[in-house]
Amino acid sequence: MAKLKVSTSGNKINQQDTTTTTKASTTIDLESIPNQIGFAVLRVSDGSLVCPISGDITDADAVCLYRILLETGNLLAAKEDLVRVTISFKKFQYRFCLSNDGLVYIVKTGSL
Repeated sequence: MAKLKVSTSGNKINQQDTTTTTKASTTIDLESIPNQIGFAVLRVSDGSLVCPISGDITDADAVCLYRILLETGNLLAAKEDLVRVTISFKKFQYRFCLSNDGLVYIVKTGSL
């Protein structure tokens, strides 16, 4: 199973087979999320992709979802820590999560 090794500086992300965690990096296994059918990792600052999109999310989806976050107000620049935003449809949902290293994680899951 491939895992994403995320640099805490937010400068790069590489898809690697790794399970180690060090002070300089954190391993995030987005593929192990139950019912996950796709994911994207974007920079908070400009919405640019940090790694290739996986699964059932398109580039257009990622751009649209980032804009939705921007339209919800100043959530990305808020002093309060945003934990999670979920947009639910009948057959699937998008879950957004912000990290301390300036990244937005978007995971598309099938509805339960």
